[in-house]
Amino acid sequence: MLYPSDSVESIRRLFERILVVNEARNQKNHADPIIVSFDIAHGNKKGFSAIGVSFLDTRCLKGLETRKFSEHDHPLIWTQTYNFNYSVSRTRKGALFDGDAQKVSSRHRNQLLTHIFSHYDDNVEPCCGSHIFQPFQPSESQSVDARTAVRPVIIVGHSISQDIASLQRAGFDIAQVAAIACIDTQRTARDLFWKDNASKNISLKELCKLRGIQPQKLHNSGNDAAYTLLVLLSLAHEILGHNATARGILDGFLQGFMGFRKTARQKRRETRQGGSSKDWADYLDEENRELVSTPSGLSQESTNVVS
Repeated sequence: MLYPSDSVESIRRLFERILVVNEARNQKNHADPIIVSFDIAHGNKKGFSAIGVSFLDTRCLKGLETRKFSEHDHPLIWTQTYNFNYSVSRTRKGALFDGDAQKVSSRHRNQLLTHIFSHYDDNVEPCCGSHIFQPFQPSESQSVDARTAVRPVIIVGHSISQDIASLQRAGFDIAQVAAIACIDTQRTARDLFWKDNASKNISLKELCKLRGIQPQKLHNSGNDAAYTLLVLLSLAHEILGHNATARGILDGFLQGFMGFRKTARQKRRETRQGGSSKDWADYLDEENRELVSTPSGLSQESTNVVS
């Protein structure tokens, strides 16, 4: 079983290696990790009803000083919700913070999980060399050239041990994944802000608000995975302390991400046809309306809490 390796010091070293060393050489390498944030909707003891995933290729974080985010022609964070038990309706899609939803047969569950946690250095975005993430297709998921390099992953979740246990009960051994770290944002937040209360449980909603993020539509697997990824980046910004270079890269990414999503919202408004459901980007705009312009998108209140 893969256990969280998320001490504050190990996370600091991990992000310094990703942000500072990689930024200095500004070269793409098959060892560049992909962050895989996931959340499981727990069903019966034999399986689970849905899994949400949110991906970030750390190659997006390279060259931020010379490349504008408007030059990216792909989502900087790629999110998908896979549902096993229910059909995917337009209403459910309208509730998504980001990404799309897809129905998957339970007989393809383990094949899907391999698709989620295994990534290769093959198809890349021309703008930055990031991996091109694709929705799950059972007929195509096993067609990887054996000579293609495997990309390492950083696995992230909130209260992740429960989700890992669900994967095991479903017959998927996450220890087979090429993971270089397994991070639990709840445990990391506890180590940062509640050192004297090791048993404290902090919900994803509480943690989002602490970091100046106003979440909407939680308890949806895709939404939870996306917010967990944003929280991780915010926590990493805090952990990096006086490392101005690394913190600056995260500042640029988070601010660029928000701007990119506002542009996406405008484009979707132009192409949307009828219907009364809100677009996920409308929610994103509401969530951040009250945020002041502080490093890494944190509210002034949360900046005071963690300083």
